[in-house]
Amino acid sequence: ILLVDCGHTFDAEAVKDLMNKPFVLGEILPKSCPICRTEIRTSSRFKSVLMRSRKDMDAIKQIIYGNPALIYQQQLEVHKILRSSPQLDSLLVDLRDKIMLTLYSSHSMADASGVSFKQMGILEAHSLAFVAKTLTRCIVTQSEFTSRFLPPEYTQIINQYLIRIAKYLPNVEWPLTRFEIRSVMQELNRITDLMELCMKQADNQHEILKRLLKQPRGKAAFKRAYTIATAIGIPYDDNARAKYVEALQELEEALECKIGISDGERLDILKAFNFSTGRWFKCPNGHIYVITECGGATEESVCNECGAKVGGENHSVLPTNDLATEMDGATRPLYPTALSRSPV
Repeated sequence: ILLVDCGHTFDAEAVKDLMNKPFVLGEILPKSCPICRTEIRTSSRFKSVLMRSRKDMDAIKQIIYGNPALIYQQQLEVHKILRSSPQLDSLLVDLRDKIMLTLYSSHSMADASGVSFKQMGILEAHSLAFVAKTLTRCIVTQSEFTSRFLPPEYTQIINQYLIRIAKYLPNVEWPLTRFEIRSVMQELNRITDLMELCMKQADNQHEILKRLLKQPRGKAAFKRAYTIATAIGIPYDDNARAKYVEALQELEEALECKIGISDGERLDILKAFNFSTGRWFKCPNGHIYVITECGGATEESVCNECGAKVGGENHSVLPTNDLATEMDGATRPLYPTALSRSPV
């Protein structure tokens, strides 16, 4: 059989074996002459084989290099992200510049009508889109903790993690590997969770909630969650995040319990005192105390925890004190005039 494309002649069985030979693993090559490696494009006898081979190659190339239309859409999305990004903090400028260098044919930002993108494969396009969205997420995070006026110590720790991402991404080779993408996602999740935790404390301006975060139960839960989220050198993987969620749930339960102790501890206290309902009161800062005897206040004292005035006289508590319904479920005091409010 004469190979028209190069002029070499082979035994018919040899050409048949060549045409029926499957792709070698890891290679995407057209059928070619064994001697000169010229691609075999024309053969009336093996036309269907050549068409099928070319079709298979096109399918494999699309899997590896991607659909050009899809790649362009991702490039356009990144372009829009860059154009809509606000003034960047200095730590994010290098990351933005690396995105621009990878995306555009020229280094300068072009108008939407005249933008020229570099040619790239689907993996690089995916990486570019991922990094651009990461940039946006970092910008939003900065904006959030700036607008919420977090305490300096929290702002500093969150900024440290942002800096790690901002310095890491421009210095690794793109396209990113799955491991690199997963690592960045884990750090972004860490920042998100840390923000949530810090916001929880920053937003607790109500005196009772602030007190609960200082109580042993609330303080321990907050410290555990904070330690997990800020563990240096430990990947913030699914296992670490599950532990964080567990600690956060403990914190939520502590904050829901307005007296700063667990429900079991509350029941144990009630059982030990064995009082009828309506004897439990609280100071202005929510600290619980009990009035024995008849349940009516006959003297003033100070709170053991915060020093605020507690108790009262003439069997009524001070105007700044109130019935602690969260302790025993009482809807009214045991002594009828206990809430008649004697003056301070």
